Amino acid sequence: MTRELWAKTIQLNVTATYFVAQEFARQLVAAKRGGSIVITASTNGFQAEADSTATTLPKARSSCLIRSLAVSLADHGIRVNGIAPGLNPHAVERGLDGMRAGDLPAHYEKKILLGRIGNPDDCAGVVFLCSPAASYLREIITIDGVDINRNSDP
Repeated sequence: MTRELWAKTIQLNVTATYFVAQEFARQLVAAKRGGSIVITASTNGFQAEADSTATTLPKARSSCLIRSLAVSLADHGIRVNGIAPGLNPHAVERGLDGMRAGDLPAHYEKKILLGRIGNPDDCAGVVFLCSPAASYLREIITIDGVDINRNSDP
């Protein structure tokens, strides 16, 4: 990890997210209307993996940012929620923890209740976070197929 790559990772995952959310909120407040912000975090923000400091730390900051914005913007009628996808095919293709990429699906699928690695379509259902159906919800929803009690460790 170089300083440049570290800075770029923080910039993308935390700084850019913060300033986009801030500008959107500023426009909603100026228009005197509420709204909804949904920020993508990661399950890495809740649970560290070996050799992933550069991705885990920014994702943990994203999770904290979601909670902080939710508190800060509530008085303006702006809801802030997050989604935290888990393992995805892109990560499996790269290979993790020194395992060959081809070995990863079987390794992780044993630990995922649904028996498969997630895909982008698994995140589509949370679009309701932007609707009135989620008007009382303030949460970071994990989308990882793992044990609801978090006893599994993908």
